[in-house]
Amino acid sequence: MPRKKPIFYPVKDPDVAPYYDNATKKIVDTYGAKYGIDPLKIAKLTDNNGKITPAINKAENDNAVSHSSTEAKSNLLDKSHLDMIDVMDDINKNPTLIEDDAKDIGMRKEHIPPDPTTAKPKVTHITSTPEQIILDFVIGHWDGIYIDGSYDQTTWTELDKIDSSPFKDTRINKTDKVVEVRYYRLRYYYKGVKIGVYCFASAVAQIYAV
Repeated sequence: MPRKKPIFYPVKDPDVAPYYDNATKKIVDTYGAKYGIDPLKIAKLTDNNGKITPAINKAENDNAVSHSSTEAKSNLLDKSHLDMIDVMDDINKNPTLIEDDAKDIGMRKEHIPPDPTTAKPKVTHITSTPEQIILDFVIGHWDGIYIDGSYDQTTWTELDKIDSSPFKDTRINKTDKVVEVRYYRLRYYYKGVKIGVYCFASAVAQIYAV
């Protein structure tokens, strides 16, 4: 028997309410009866669904003055999660399950492949020390990154082509004991070809000759 696909459930609070509302209504109206779900389990979903949005809103409004609202919200979301997964697990185990039904409920997370035309690197941290400037960045789905450098954001020189983070710029300052600003632009490459758009960053360099 083919292996069942995993059940998707959102992890961020703002995504839970619309997900839960859609799944509950679809199960109540159609898929509960279609896949033989226990009515008592469905009743739990309906009860939870009516409480989730008010609980999230109350926790946000009371956040500055009350820890109890946040705790109550967390407890409700945890219970609602378990109740929903219990029902979805029953549906997922049903040998007659149609994948289009699973998608309609929201049980499946569709993978959207990254677009190479819009891919843009992200610099996550810049560290400047007396020895080097360190750029940490995200490689993501691609093979690596081209890194160019400039002193005026007009003339650019390729500094490196690397396939892992971080990049370390150890160049000595152009004029000893004079602070300078360095500009960087990063662009992904895939199968040896530059793709997407540039990400820009800058740092102050104080890397002097000994």
